Order: sequence, then structure tokens, then C-alpha cells
Amino acid sequence: TPERLRNDAARNIDPRLRHLPLGSTRIKNLSQKITEGATSDFDKAERIVNFLTQEGKFDPNRPGDLLSSATPDQFLFQGRPGSALDYASATVLLARGAGLPARMAVGYLPGVRDPLSGAYMVRESDAHAWAEVYFARYGWVPFDAAPREDLVVPGGGGSRLHRFFQSGVGENIYGAAKAAPARLAPPTLELLKNPLFSVLGPLVALVMLVGRWLYTRSSSDKAIMPGHRLPYSSLPGRRRRELLRLYYQVERLLRRRTGVRRSSWQTVGSYTTLRATGQPEVQGHLSWFARAVWHAAYNPVEVPESMLEEARVRLTQLKSQGRW
Repeated sequence: TPERLRNDAARNIDPRLRHLPLGSTRIKNLSQKITEGATSDFDKAERIVNFLTQEGKFDPNRPGDLLSSATPDQFLFQGRPGSALDYASATVLLARGAGLPARMAVGYLPGVRDPLSGAYMVRESDAHAWAEVYFARYGWVPFDAAPREDLVVPGGGGSRLHRFFQSGVGENIYGAAKAAPARLAPPTLELLKNPLFSVLGPLVALVMLVGRWLYTRSSSDKAIMPGHRLPYSSLPGRRRRELLRLYYQVERLLRRRTGVRRSSWQTVGSYTTLRATGQPEVQGHLSWFARAVWHAAYNPVEVPESMLEEARVRLTQLKSQGRW
């Protein structure tokens, strides 16, 4: 955690990790200016990252291209846009200028998460570079200043169909609407005495309702790992979308009956299997839906009308099973 790292100190395990190339006086002076007054090595590194995030310009043409767009001087002092590699290089140089042992690391971002299988599809465009600083107790700690758009945390990305499929939007709106009257009633009755509010009141209530739903959705999104998600609507077909919608109703039914939401790491198969344990009367239906939803999500062949009709029948039977 940041507090633990603030109580730690950067450790020089190799003199080369603090080495700066010849002619780096401007970089060292800039580093000392950025970190002046910092009370820990972690704060020094954080100040450097914040400086680059705020002052640097990211090259949008090279989001996953591990090639340099500018020299360190051009990037730091002339305002030329830089790639992730340039951000990492600048972070390492400024960290070394502050006396911190630093190195560059390259690898891949998590990629595109498939919420049905739980797997990640990592592509060449997910290549990334960042800096690392060595701390005595915690070893190499990563610091990344590159403001890549694909590092934005949950909620964005994916098609409208998929966001509906993954977020449980319908249930959240229902919960918000159910709780809103009790919370709004006392202040609303008082404000209705004001003629102006009698006109604006419905609009204000609607804004508050939408705000509550957005808060509920953002809270549930925190449990979902960051990264883009696969847009299943890229596979065409009305029946495909309808079957996915029916499966969403099955998952919502499972949440209401068992009180357990599917975790971000769980596949559809593992979730339905766990929920059907000890429930033979529903196990067959859930196993069938697990297979059917895979067909809808991955099979380029359109969902047959017979499969869609069977999904409707099975959903009706699940709803009629009573408590389980």
C-alpha cells in the first residue's frame, strides 16, 4: 500500500540503476525541482508520475506501439507527444535524477476480458512499457504515467447489448425506483408548497433517481476487473441477441433466489453449476442455458428458432419452480 511504501526506502542494489547518460543535467535539475520537499522515496516517485501525467502529451497514434516518438529532451522540454515507451523512459530518467534506483519494464496490459469464459484475449496492441523503482522491503514497484485510454477503469467499452448483459441495469433501476419514494417523500412534501418546485419537482426527482442508479451501477462495477469487454453484438442475429437477453433473466433469477451474484472471474458454466448444486430440479435447465449461451456468444451460425423457443420454455419452468 502507499503508506507501507512511504515507510520503506529505495535501495541501491546496483549503481547502474542510478546512472544517468552524459548531458542529463537538465533532466536532473528538473527531477530535483519536481521532488523538492518530498518526505519519502515513494512520494518522490509519485510526484514524478503526476508531473508526467499532467504535463506530458501522449501520442494517440501509438497506443500499443513500443517505439519512441521523441527523445527525452523533446518529450520533457519541447512538448513533443510521446509513446508509452517515452513515458517510461522519462519516468526512469527522472527517478534516477532524484537518486532512486529505477529501470524500465515491458509487457502486456490485461487485454479484452470475456465475461462468459473468464479468459483474457491479449493482443499485440496491448503491449505496454512502464517504470519500476526498487524498494528495500518490497522489491520492484511499478510506476506508470502513460495516460492510455484503454487503461480507463470499468464501465466503458463494449456494445450497448453487452453492457446491458453484464451490468444488470434492469435490476438496478428497479432497486433505485423502489427505494426512491421513502427517501424523497418528506423533503418533497415540504417543497411542494413552493409553486416553482411544483413545476421543476418531477425533473428534480428524475435526476435524483438516475443519479442513484448511476451510483448503484458504479458501485457494482468496482467488483469487475478493469479492461475492455467483448461486444457480442458483433455477431449478427436477432435470435442470438434474444437468447442472450433470456440468459440474463436466468442470471437475475439466480441472484434473487440464491442471493449470490456471478463474480467477475466466474464463467457462466461454473456459476450455474455451483448454483444448481443440490437442486436436481433446476440443474438440467441451467446446464442447458450454459451451453446455449455459448452458442449465442461464439458460434457464427445464427441461433435456431427451436433453440430460442426452448429457452423461453425453460425460463418459464425455472420461474415456476418456486423457492430453490
